[in-house]
Amino acid sequence: METTTGHNLRYPDLSDPPDLASQLHNLADDVEAAFAGIAPDSGVVTNGITVTPATGFTVTKVQHRTIGKKMWLGLTLSRSGAALTTSLITDTNPGNLADTLAATIADAAHRPMIDWYGIFRTSFTSGACQISAANGNVTILDMHDGSSISTGDNLFFYAPYTIP
Repeated sequence: METTTGHNLRYPDLSDPPDLASQLHNLADDVEAAFAGIAPDSGVVTNGITVTPATGFTVTKVQHRTIGKKMWLGLTLSRSGAALTTSLITDTNPGNLADTLAATIADAAHRPMIDWYGIFRTSFTSGACQISAANGNVTILDMHDGSSISTGDNLFFYAPYTIP
């Protein structure tokens, strides 16, 4: 059977089923098989990578999926230490909190290629966070002024990024 150059995708011919739906299904199977070799898909993996919590946090859930060099990380941490609270913004107070290490992604293969910046959320607040390419640190950078992450609150991070 004749195939496309370099991709091994079949052209429909007389040996294929006569209906278009079957031909499209066969072509879709061929495309999926071709992409599997180029960008393998891990599917959703729970607790498949090591994330070490920082003091004052516990890891509740780690999920990730990789397709080729693209990774999606879902990380849930629980605050086990004292509450983190920001003050209200005033003329003399920026209302921020000091950058706070929440966890570390242990394996360099699961860290972003470049520093990744995004958001986290809890039930009561949200803010900015960073995942360091160099050391895998997941750091809370800031959150809404006057808000708090109390003991027992869950923090949710979702980070899509390219891996090395």
